[in-house]
Amino acid sequence: SRYTGFDEGREKDEFFENGIRSETHEVDGDAFGGSGPNALPFVIKSTYYDQDGVITSRSTSFDEGWEKEEFFQNGIRSETHEVDGDAYPNLDPFASNDDALPFKTRSTYYDSTGTITGRATDYDEGWGKYEDFENGIRSETTELDGNAFSAGPNAKPWDIRKTSYDATGVIVERVTSFDDGTAKDEHFQDGVRSETWEIDGDAYPDSRPSAMPWELRLTNYDEDGTITSRRTDYDDGRKSAESFENGKIVSVVTLDDSQPEVPNLNPPPDFIETGLGYSWALKATYFDDSRQVTHRYTAFDDQDADLILFEDGQKTERQMIDYDNDELWYALRIVYDGAGKIVERIEYADEGELPDDFVLGVDPRFSPDDTIELADLDYPFDFGDPPTLNP
Repeated sequence: SRYTGFDEGREKDEFFENGIRSETHEVDGDAFGGSGPNALPFVIKSTYYDQDGVITSRSTSFDEGWEKEEFFQNGIRSETHEVDGDAYPNLDPFASNDDALPFKTRSTYYDSTGTITGRATDYDEGWGKYEDFENGIRSETTELDGNAFSAGPNAKPWDIRKTSYDATGVIVERVTSFDDGTAKDEHFQDGVRSETWEIDGDAYPDSRPSAMPWELRLTNYDEDGTITSRRTDYDDGRKSAESFENGKIVSVVTLDDSQPEVPNLNPPPDFIETGLGYSWALKATYFDDSRQVTHRYTAFDDQDADLILFEDGQKTERQMIDYDNDELWYALRIVYDGAGKIVERIEYADEGELPDDFVLGVDPRFSPDDTIELADLDYPFDFGDPPTLNP
């Protein structure tokens, strides 16, 4: 054996078998309540070697109260276990009970070359993270809240979140199941979000609880991750399509459930019937660059059409067309002043009387010949059962 007392107050004990080092113990000056100087970041570090003097394990107790246990195969690190001081307060009588780290335990695993393959972390708040690596690069991360599969603490707004990465470690997909029964599936291109699917609990075949007013919502993004469109299928059967430019909303088109196609043709087609719970078949709202409404168009179940025009968010005009001929007029124009009071009301007997600035029925957004179709969203992914975690 060999003992060394260093000037700064630390000590080192080395043990040998057949002339080959078998154990090494390094102790700092303030170890075990001693009054010596604190020369090292740890209190004690013990290292063990095989019969050839190759390291097999190392145990380190740090000043802050946490510990690290390292294991080696053929001199190459194979496992590392880090334990905070407050990890096992009722089980370890020698633990410091100090909360020095954001986690209670963290275990890391390596292959025969010392390259990381996996890491499992249990955080102070009660949730856990399990990371998988390929060639040293993160390939998948699974995060579980404390109440995901047991009566543990509810530290996160989700039960489980699973993230996948490409061969370079760039995120490609993230699937999240939330506490309220909703789920989100996010897709990424070159690390930038490209598409997001959201599903409410009642959209599943087993009819889980409904937390949202919609069943499915699909959001698309451009190459910079800026939103370009969003499709929503609501619980009551409505379907909505939102369009965006430079991240700003441009239009919202909503169809009633009984109106898979709304051409608003004259004469009206037979397939258009009274909506289920709504008196309209289609609603469309358009916005300017400042997100203020410019036009709001409504096609009613009885085939009448209504268009409200706005300037700087203020209603200025209303245009109506009576496609089903139940009014004394064919078209009607109402003009408003800045206070929203009617200043002019003009009736038109037929289409030929309409002036050039009467855009209802002429502008493609409000044209009787324009057919709008929104098919049912069909969720293309399967969340399946939660993964089995065996780090």
